[in-house]
Amino acid sequence: QKYIYRNHKKLLIVDGCKAVTGGFNIADEYHGYFKKRKKIWRDTGIHLEGPIAASLQNIFQKSWSTWKGEAFGWKPRQLLSNDGVRVIPVFANSGSARRKMRRMLLYSIKHARKSIFITTAYFIPSRRILRALVLAARRGVKLKLLLPGESDVRAVYYAGRSYYRQLLRAGAELYNYQGAILHAKTSVFDGCWSIIGSTNVDIQSFRRNEESNVGILDEQFGARMIEVFQSDLTHSYKIETEIWERRPLYQKILEKICSWILIKL
Repeated sequence: QKYIYRNHKKLLIVDGCKAVTGGFNIADEYHGYFKKRKKIWRDTGIHLEGPIAASLQNIFQKSWSTWKGEAFGWKPRQLLSNDGVRVIPVFANSGSARRKMRRMLLYSIKHARKSIFITTAYFIPSRRILRALVLAARRGVKLKLLLPGESDVRAVYYAGRSYYRQLLRAGAELYNYQGAILHAKTSVFDGCWSIIGSTNVDIQSFRRNEESNVGILDEQFGARMIEVFQSDLTHSYKIETEIWERRPLYQKILEKICSWILIKL
């Protein structure tokens, strides 16, 4: 049976002039469970102000109308441009929009010359994305992926690990986040092009979900994103190739089975 088509966007608009988007849900996982006292999930969001907020509200209104919501009785405030960074909405609300999102990610990977830092909660890359990442590492791009050390979806967790070998052999650095569930979805290319949002590097996001992201082309912002990424690495375990190759046989079998099943869904 196919995955259920779903709206995976995360977007909050306040008075048409402030917006928050990223990976956050409205759920107990973000303030701790009342009974189990588990650690709060690690996630990333971005607070935006200025003309971009009105643009994001227009996107919200379009989705609201599509799902037969009542028309709004007011319009977002029209704000003048400011001296802040330029923000590009990267939303996927249709099949064609998802294709554009995939092409944008592929383009970003293929044209990176120095570095690629990717954080994703669920990692089941398509063949084209995986190949692009492998080729980037082989041509000398510093490729670092921050992936979950534990997950709320165990099948996806094991399926994602089936791709580690190819990436490690190509020269990529892989890290598993420790201590809490990783739910963030961010990427930084060459320290200047950053993407923050709800899109995971997996088939569900690329093929079936509605997703919300913003892209920011700015070196200062990119530097800040890399600082956050490096900080997360201090709470992570680096996967070493030799140790990874010696992992138990049952894990290898489980990874292959989960990968095969999820790709076929």
